[in-house]
Amino acid sequence: MTEFGPLAGMPAQEDGAYPPYNDGSGISAAAVLADLQTHEIGRALRVLEESTSTVDAAREWLKQGAPNGAALIAQRQTQGRGRLGRSWASPLGGLWLTVILRPHWDVAAVGLLGLATALAAAEAVEKETGARIQLRWPNDLMLGARKVGGVLVETELEGRIVAAALVSIGVNVNFALGELPEEVRGSATTVLAATGNLHPLPRLAARFLETLEGGLGAVTDDPQALQTLWRGRDALRGKQVCVEVAGKVLRGRAAGVDRQGRVLLATSLLGRTALATGEVTLVREEGREGPQVRAE
Repeated sequence: MTEFGPLAGMPAQEDGAYPPYNDGSGISAAAVLADLQTHEIGRALRVLEESTSTVDAAREWLKQGAPNGAALIAQRQTQGRGRLGRSWASPLGGLWLTVILRPHWDVAAVGLLGLATALAAAEAVEKETGARIQLRWPNDLMLGARKVGGVLVETELEGRIVAAALVSIGVNVNFALGELPEEVRGSATTVLAATGNLHPLPRLAARFLETLEGGLGAVTDDPQALQTLWRGRDALRGKQVCVEVAGKVLRGRAAGVDRQGRVLLATSLLGRTALATGEVTLVREEGREGPQVRAE
């Protein structure tokens, strides 16, 4: 099933159709599919002009029987959100995308699914824009010292089995820094602001979907491969951090991730500890981070 959403700000052609894409601000299903080389991920694709969030729209599609690998893109989100329900500014020109998976994995694989999604997003952005992307556990895409995107994974469980997963990315691509809320402009960035160039969103979406499909097998078959790839992009490794878990704060040196996708923290009191959840802050940044710099 392929559905087309109108492209904001673009006039229709004489036959009522919309051009595949414009100057980088818009995106259509036709343009993504024309460049997409996957077997399953993204083959069923919906593009919406506007949505509260792609997660909301994808959840409704899931209830209607969306197939494994179905993808949904919104050109803008009015209530975009990140980790822990934090708001995420989502204007025209960003890539706001959710993929529906029906993996039937053990719940222990969820942490690695988050890593695989973040790695796919980082590789896609780097390949299409040339911007070097690092990753900050659990889900931040970093361009230099600033956050340029994030990843969100939500699951539906049947006992210990992941019956469905909604994996989402949000990347600030083709809009000026001034489009972001004032309170995060000092800690976030956009690809346009960093590179000075516009980048076709359909190509970026296609690269992400392809890379995600290629990496999903490693979640269950080769966790070490994901661990190694993460090490090459780890923005925290070797740095002093604070991790807030269940109201308690642990201080130590970030030591990478383990084969379950947990962050490793080397502390003087506990030795090396693996944490599956937590709020991570660089020690030198404490008290100075905005909502879009901390893990969303």
